[in-house]
Amino acid sequence: LVYLPNGSLLAITEATRNAAGDVVGWLRTAQGDRPVTLHLPKHWGLTDLAVLPGGDVLTLERWFRPIYDLRIRLRRIPASAIIGSAPLDGPVVAEFGRGHSMDNMEGLDTRRLDDGRVMIYMISDDNFSPLQRTLLYMFEFAPDSPAS
Repeated sequence: LVYLPNGSLLAITEATRNAAGDVVGWLRTAQGDRPVTLHLPKHWGLTDLAVLPGGDVLTLERWFRPIYDLRIRLRRIPASAIIGSAPLDGPVVAEFGRGHSMDNMEGLDTRRLDDGRVMIYMISDDNFSPLQRTLLYMFEFAPDSPAS
């Protein structure tokens, strides 16, 4: 769930998909509710959403296959895409996997600093498991940098 700058509420499920394979959700506006979908490749799940200054939405997505791998990525969905009826989609702005210290990332937020910089926060959940960790990461958002 995320509130958009115009007061609308965007709600997207973690993994419920339609017949086309897109993740389903809803947009609640002053005019009423309407369905939305998020294009998300198979095996990827949505764990959170956050809004950037200007109204674009960041998605926090997780790919987890026990024994194989854990991948985390952030995608930027343009605010203009939320108005239309096409599945929401956007470029990957950051990706983490092997070689990165990652865990079960489930929370995402953004904050604009007084000097105009935008910070991104991600948090994991250890699920009360000794095999997992609770991690809090903070990154500066650099919109013109390539994904890494």
